[in-house]
Amino acid sequence: MERKYYAWLLFILPFFYLSACKKSNPIIPSTNTVTKSNAPFTNIYIGGFERNNSPYYAAEYWLNGNAYKLSVSNANNYLLDLAISGTEVYGAGYQNDLSGAFTLAKYWSNGQGILLGNPNQNSAAFAICLSGSDIYVTGQSFSSAGIPEAILWKNGLSTLLSNSTLGSSGNAITHIGEEIFIGGNNGNHMGYWNRDQFFPINENPFGNSYGSYQNINAIQIQGNNIYLGGVTDTLPGQEKAAYWKNGNINLLPDSSVNSGVLCMVHSGSDVYAGGYRFNANHVFQACYWKNGQLVSLTNGTFESMVIGMAVDGSDVYAVGYELNSNEIGIAKYWKNGQEYPLTDGLHDAKATCIVITKN
Repeated sequence: MERKYYAWLLFILPFFYLSACKKSNPIIPSTNTVTKSNAPFTNIYIGGFERNNSPYYAAEYWLNGNAYKLSVSNANNYLLDLAISGTEVYGAGYQNDLSGAFTLAKYWSNGQGILLGNPNQNSAAFAICLSGSDIYVTGQSFSSAGIPEAILWKNGLSTLLSNSTLGSSGNAITHIGEEIFIGGNNGNHMGYWNRDQFFPINENPFGNSYGSYQNINAIQIQGNNIYLGGVTDTLPGQEKAAYWKNGNINLLPDSSVNSGVLCMVHSGSDVYAGGYRFNANHVFQACYWKNGQLVSLTNGTFESMVIGMAVDGSDVYAVGYELNSNEIGIAKYWKNGQEYPLTDGLHDAKATCIVITKN
């Protein structure tokens, strides 16, 4: 799936170089008008994680509003991306080991968690996609020297994407047929990998000597065009939401200092980029841009972000979270601007990804 690296992972992944309450299950409004018995049914899968009665976060997903846990253990588990094949659910993310000393890359296949990488070194999986019978996961693993390295796992077997001494990360993944494309960072450059080759983009025509944060968080392919979404610095301390089309940068209008793109999706000729902007209240505010036009999804009182998006016909979905007055994250989604909470606000939670299927 076209996924992303997360600015908000600063809360939960401090080692990276970027830095029994019953849950109410709201009814998701129907996206179908069924006039025939053979009309397709829409399934909405939303992935994320939630802290319940235990002190640990559990990876979980919601199917049409009903919550299903992928992990219940004495360790934190975070689901960051989903891929669906028929009724089979695949996920990518990471868990803390039981000692709390390491985070370990992980993917889930039909509810079974499978660890990736070296159990004695930090790693995380950020994105997953399916091509035929193959499962592709990308992310980051730390070398014995403590350098983050971009990794691609195919059916559990790892391939090093970069040996840059400055660090690298595979943050987003998609495919066209058997061609795999991975968006991410390679040393001081942003771009994507294809066929073991890295293609840098024109990441910052304003100059990148400020040492400010830059990152690729999303990748999409539409026809012959390759889109990358993320963050770039324009002036010292000014990080702007942007996307790149075939390597050329497009700064998103009405984005503020400290804004970013965390996900992208296409529908026909329309380009959607979801993420956040730092508003006049000095709060990160969930938003997306449609063809460059800003759409804010909250009133901006409390911190919120859009982390995943999908389009189904004329319906636009965004998923993410919003803090409440107690600074507890509420996992939620927005359909055409109307918000629907997935959790009750008693335990911290975030929604990170969305997949829509028909059957």
